[in-house]
Amino acid sequence: MTPLLQAGWESPADLSEDNVERDGPAYGYAWTVGSVTGAETLVQTRPVVRSDLASFTKDFLRTSSTTALGMITRRSGPLDKPGEVARFHRWVGVARGGALAPASDAARADFEARFAPQLPDFLQRARSSSSASEWALLLVIGELHARERLSSVPARPEEIRGAVARTLEKLERANGGETDLLISDGATVAGSLSCHHLVHAVEASVDPPPSCVVLTTDSSAVSRLPDEGFLLRTAPQHSVWSIHTDDPACLEASA
Repeated sequence: MTPLLQAGWESPADLSEDNVERDGPAYGYAWTVGSVTGAETLVQTRPVVRSDLASFTKDFLRTSSTTALGMITRRSGPLDKPGEVARFHRWVGVARGGALAPASDAARADFEARFAPQLPDFLQRARSSSSASEWALLLVIGELHARERLSSVPARPEEIRGAVARTLEKLERANGGETDLLISDGATVAGSLSCHHLVHAVEASVDPPPSCVVLTTDSSAVSRLPDEGFLLRTAPQHSVWSIHTDDPACLEASA
């Protein structure tokens, strides 16, 4: 999967506005990676990349977990923070979007006053950073808890997709903005994308086949993906989709 991930996520060189290559493309980025193994989660963040030898793909593939999520951000300044991988017990999640990132203190206070009471007490106590990723993850888990599907038996993919869809509907009604969201409990990866390109890649030569999802805002990156030896398919924007580790070659999507 490494060549495919590198083609989708890592540019061969940063380009300035006049298309002149600059050395050390990694310097212009920050990233975070989270994975789930059993009931354990692992998160690694590189808020400042100090070497052009650093690689988001290497960090992403460093653990042998069944599911992993990551977020890579182009930095516009030295103090830019990377996105966060939020975690709660065996769950990890990443999210970004205007609906989850109110611009002013007053808007953030209104957001918290609206959504914090919707979380059960144990999820309210779990809050720490109030980041976009944390809010999204806890709201989805709260939806599962409300339907008594947060237990030792993992929720089914369609139940997780339903929780994601209801969370996005709440956020859209409240703020009107669009949200990109990915979550995983180690068995299912589910999410929805507003303006990103999603490619589900399955390595055809291996049984059972490993699978990955490449998400990128760069439309040209999709055309760069190697298709030899892979089955590539896309999911429509704004759909809610899921992949389960029992059948990673199957991408289920619902409008």
